[in-house]
Amino acid sequence: MPTTQRYDIPIRIEVNRGELGGIPAGLGSMMRATMINLEFVDLGRVTWAEARETLESEGAIIDGAIRDARDARHLVELLNKGDDEAYDEDFEGSLGTMLDLGTRAATFALNAADCPTFYSCQGHGGPDAFPNIAFYAAEAQLELLQASARAAGIGLINNNDGALEVFSDRFDGFLCFARELHAREAEFDKVGRPHDQRGSVEDDDDAGESDFKEDEVEEGES
Repeated sequence: MPTTQRYDIPIRIEVNRGELGGIPAGLGSMMRATMINLEFVDLGRVTWAEARETLESEGAIIDGAIRDARDARHLVELLNKGDDEAYDEDFEGSLGTMLDLGTRAATFALNAADCPTFYSCQGHGGPDAFPNIAFYAAEAQLELLQASARAAGIGLINNNDGALEVFSDRFDGFLCFARELHAREAEFDKVGRPHDQRGSVEDDDDAGESDFKEDEVEEGES
């Protein structure tokens, strides 16, 4: 019987449009100046092609573990084994494996959709923890985000300072969300900014480039 990790959090989609702050310029500088996230890494120029690669690799680990797990304990073992193997194979040290397993595909897809992320965490099994990703978005993107979240069965709410947050009550929720975002690639491209206008290039000349360096870590990985 397939199984997945569950979290005790009620799922809801509840966004106050009046609280949306849009996509701020100089996101990296803002994260550091406000001390919201001192380890922020700009993923704003991730492409859909890169996001699809991340979706494929993360999906293979999570789908396979859920399919083969005998019980919840065995599921965790399979997830950890798959994650360790992916990290060992990732000799270039790309940012994908630096992110928490369970958040990677959705984080990459959100950035490809021009919804820059600044925090992600898979929950780590604590009693009050649950998977969540915080990001910024424009009002024109909201309906697509709501439709994607609703179809994936995850939550979407306002975060602080004009941002949004998606959260899930199951480990594979964000993988489903990533697939829903990819199903709407063309629609997101219509309302998003041109690709060369994304990313906090004033913070780092290499911000958002595809060739992530080995010592880079994900923004807000806990």
